[in-house]
Amino acid sequence: DPIDLINNALMKGMDAVSALYTKGEYFLPDLMLAGDAMMSGVAICEAKLGQEPLQTLIRAVFCGVLMYMAVSTYREKNTLAGIFLCVPVFILAGFEHSIANMFYFGASGIINMDSIIYLAVVIAGNSVGGMAMPILNILGKGEPKNA
Repeated sequence: DPIDLINNALMKGMDAVSALYTKGEYFLPDLMLAGDAMMSGVAICEAKLGQEPLQTLIRAVFCGVLMYMAVSTYREKNTLAGIFLCVPVFILAGFEHSIANMFYFGASGIINMDSIIYLAVVIAGNSVGGMAMPILNILGKGEPKNA
């Protein structure tokens, strides 16, 4: 619930910023920056919780595929090229990464049944995506390849 997010997590952060402002440790630009960060946090969590489960699952599967490709490229070619290509692609495409999303929800204090179900769907999608490429490789070549 976005209201829970605002009241239970983001407002606590704003209260801390306000206390530092009152002490003279923070100034007006700091307050403005904190307000902008709060609004960005609300927007991210609202967007994630507003997705349909199938949409979330598909985005998570593609993230899992890209993460597998990044790690596989690093291990097989001993180069960071796969990481430098795949990680920005999944971020810019808006794919769902379970570890990053756990951080968002944990940092924002959103721990409710909706967020738990959402994260379970993302974990399942990342897992399926991460296993899809090696399974396709085995089916295509008839032999497993270490990744």
